[in-house]
Amino acid sequence: MLPIGLLFFQRRYAFIWVYYMKQKALSDYSETIRLNPECALVYAYRSKVESDLGMSKEADTDYERAVEFGWKPE
Repeated sequence: MLPIGLLFFQRRYAFIWVYYMKQKALSDYSETIRLNPECALVYAYRSKVESDLGMSKEADTDYERAVEFGWKPE
């Protein structure tokens, strides 16, 4: 069994890693949109990441753009 302090830092590290990866994904999706501004699927994916990061206004805007460019939610 691991000490409580070690478990805390392990969970904290995992949270930071996930947050970092979502920020990286957000940056990558933004660059993809810059290069191909009518790619509906990328708007949908970026909307999901923005939603996960608590950026609800941005997520709603990207979701609407995804639908506008032909993305059909399942």
